[in-house]
Amino acid sequence: MTLRLIATILFISIAIFAVSVASQADASLNSDQKAVLKNISDQMNENKALSGDFIQTGPNGETAKGVFFLKRPGQMRFKYADPSTIDIIADGKSVAVINTQLETQDLLPIKNTPLRYLLRDKLNLTKVDGIKNVGLIGNNIVIIIEDAEAFNESQLRLFFNKDTYALEQWIVTDAQGLDTSVQLFNTRPAVEETPGLFEIKYPVQ
Repeated sequence: MTLRLIATILFISIAIFAVSVASQADASLNSDQKAVLKNISDQMNENKALSGDFIQTGPNGETAKGVFFLKRPGQMRFKYADPSTIDIIADGKSVAVINTQLETQDLLPIKNTPLRYLLRDKLNLTKVDGIKNVGLIGNNIVIIIEDAEAFNESQLRLFFNKDTYALEQWIVTDAQGLDTSVQLFNTRPAVEETPGLFEIKYPVQ
């Protein structure tokens, strides 16, 4: 479950925010759809900070939950609620995946992870490769992204509030047709910083 959550966090950071120099949103999108993408990008660029709660539901109905904090540029934290013992922290330099039970910490330079796109200062959805459709389902704008080469035959559906353009949910469908969803709620455009919120404890050299 933890690995699936980490994977979906990385997946969304690639799919929403990866700006490819050579690519644009799918040419088949009409002007209205492209305008929606611009509006969502503008809204996200206005809010450099975001925090709230998340619930992930896996293919078999298993769930994990916790709180998240994001402050661009560079900082992010996904903190799991008990019984999980996982913490994911980005401090602008590195990404750490921490298991407090096993007392382990895996470190990666943030520049070598997809999170460098999620945590960049400026976002532009109109330049995301693989967007296949932008539509309206109920109260949500739904963006469908497919990129077989980058995402190994997976599909990503992003659900934004049609009035506020806030991201509310994403669903990853893998190559086997299995869905993993992450819902965001109680979100607020601010982060109440506490000491150590985005702090990674680096090993002493």
